[in-house]
Amino acid sequence: MIKNVPVLALEGGMLHSIWVEETPSGVLRQDVRSWPISDVDLDDESNGSADVSPDVENEMEDDGSSPLISALREAVSFYKTNEFAFCVPLCETLGKVSAAPSEASEDILQLAQTDLESITPFPDDELKVGMEIVGESENLISYFACAYPEKVALEIGASFEEAKINIVHTDVLALGQMQMLWKDINIQNGISRRLILLNFGGGWDACVFNDGKMEYLRGLGNIADSNQLYRDVLLSLISQGSLSTVGEIVVCSSKSIELSVKEALEKIATVREIVVEDVYLGIEGCARRMLEEESIDITPVSWHQNLLESRFLKKAFRWMSIVGAFFVLAVLSFIAGPMVYDHLRDTESKERSKHRKEYQEIKKMQKGIEMVQRYSDYSYGMLEILRVISENMPETVNLTRFSYEGPKYNEEETEESKEKRLGTINLRCKASVHEDVVEFNNALNNCGYFKPVKKDGSSIKEDRNGGFSFEYKATLTSEDVISSGRDD
Repeated sequence: MIKNVPVLALEGGMLHSIWVEETPSGVLRQDVRSWPISDVDLDDESNGSADVSPDVENEMEDDGSSPLISALREAVSFYKTNEFAFCVPLCETLGKVSAAPSEASEDILQLAQTDLESITPFPDDELKVGMEIVGESENLISYFACAYPEKVALEIGASFEEAKINIVHTDVLALGQMQMLWKDINIQNGISRRLILLNFGGGWDACVFNDGKMEYLRGLGNIADSNQLYRDVLLSLISQGSLSTVGEIVVCSSKSIELSVKEALEKIATVREIVVEDVYLGIEGCARRMLEEESIDITPVSWHQNLLESRFLKKAFRWMSIVGAFFVLAVLSFIAGPMVYDHLRDTESKERSKHRKEYQEIKKMQKGIEMVQRYSDYSYGMLEILRVISENMPETVNLTRFSYEGPKYNEEETEESKEKRLGTINLRCKASVHEDVVEFNNALNNCGYFKPVKKDGSSIKEDRNGGFSFEYKATLTSEDVISSGRDD
């Protein structure tokens, strides 16, 4: 099933195009356009109401190509695609209506292939046969077999190729015309067998229906003489065997037939006319048929191969473009990678230096805070040290000098070693009795707060006046020793 594909048809010296779309309210025309492909009178009523732009002819003349190729290129530009469906005139096809037993329903396509290969004037051509069921009874299945020979399609195919158009589906224009006119053709007037003649500018086509089922279909081509038309119709009915049983001839055309034509046809049967001034009638019918599952497709094998090759090249180009894009990205990454890395490294180095400076400032500030906290701590405060000294100092000993020096650190020291260095004290005292000096010295050594620098912690000297003076230097012990000393 083909959907949303523009359809082309050559009829009456014009290239007609249409695009239909299936909507919830039915199949509707979306775009129609026509381009002249020969010297035709656009004001001639036989051409109907074709939608032709006033500048189309000038554009084609300036293009330098044939009118047909220029028109095809205009269609590609108008619909923004190079894939189309095509409606071929019946007279350019091989067609035959046949019947087969109902039991052979699965082999009908093969039977259709055999039927057309037996009548083709081009035995060397590979026929792409399309088949459509046109009637069924209890025991028989009637089918219409059709093909578009390669040699017949050669000229138009070359134009499609030059215009870079690919055909995805090919139908018969006469079938599209009957699709649109069927309600007017098949009226209930008591007549069972009818001869349908179609002429919408592309030549005459003849079809015989019996109780709404197709029995015969043939393209007669362009016939200007009424007597010639009469002879061709008569021969067609004789060959089909329904001359005496045709009750009505229905002539469908874009304008009323001439009186001579009508009089000639009335020699065979009553004539009824259906006039439709719509040049897009047949092509719209084919477009509607292509939306159905059972629509016939007679696209030549070479056209189908061109379509597959074009689609393959499009996919290949798309994938090559993707691969090329990745390759370009890889090359750019290889070239720009070191540059980006150097830039990021320099940026990171600058940021690291900035952060290191900020870290050092914060670390220095933290040391100062820790020092202030340490000096302001109650356990190591100056008053606490003096209290400990005064509690252990005998009444006969006088304190003449006291100094406290905070800890000094090296950059290589660990935090643990820094914690154990809590500062030093220096004392100078006087006493009249030597035993009091010894007692005070021992008391400081054993109080648990101080660790003497010297073994005995003091240096005792006798004064001239008979008294004694001594110096005591010690370091403060760690926090756990101080705490234990307090507990004692």
